[in-house]
Amino acid sequence: MALTKLELRLEDSLRKLHYNSGSVFHGELMKQVDSEAAEGLHSLSINPYSQSLRKINNETVWEINTLNDYAYQKIILPLLSKDRFFIDHYKTEYLVKNRNLSQVDLDQLVKMNLSGSDTSIFTIAFQTPTSFKSDGKYVNMPSLRFIYQSLIMKFDASSNNLQMMSDDILNQLINHSTIVDYRLRSARFFLEKSSIPSFMGEMTIKVYGTKQLKGIVNLLLNFGVYSGMGIKASLGMGSMQLK
Repeated sequence: MALTKLELRLEDSLRKLHYNSGSVFHGELMKQVDSEAAEGLHSLSINPYSQSLRKINNETVWEINTLNDYAYQKIILPLLSKDRFFIDHYKTEYLVKNRNLSQVDLDQLVKMNLSGSDTSIFTIAFQTPTSFKSDGKYVNMPSLRFIYQSLIMKFDASSNNLQMMSDDILNQLINHSTIVDYRLRSARFFLEKSSIPSFMGEMTIKVYGTKQLKGIVNLLLNFGVYSGMGIKASLGMGSMQLK
């Protein structure tokens, strides 16, 4: 089973795009999916894909990630032959200047990291507004618990062979990690008539303990590059990279 990332660099000189356009582009994404698959994807509590818009070197990049082979076939494959998109909401056509497709085998990623890792310092870049939800309320400040819990839930929803969610594993990760540096700022993600309190920026986590525990963190964070962090990753929130 593969994790897949498709990056489409768009010509957007007519109307400048930004991360808040992510929800609009999600609508375009669903137009490319057949109706039966779209209905099935909408019924899932945790989506097997994420997508977002962001700027890279003054260019707009539309990034679409899928977490299993079914999502790849239904979401990414139809996009590979498209060289332009007409966005009804903006009444504007956007040309695809170039595209980049990459894949990582999830089973290999698991095998490589569960054997242990020597990496103990992880810097996460939150590239689009990121937020969590707890007790029905938005949480716009990251914590180790929210970070690990979000990634484990997304991982377990995508993996057929390994389930990681347990109080013991979650507490082990929290108790053997610390946030050693952060450069965060508040942000808002606008969605229809509401805005979601969020954060963006960078955070560095140091992990103590065994090589196996470090391997689990390395696995989860590398998985998060595809799944996104926190809520509404399918609408453009929670895009993250490891630095």
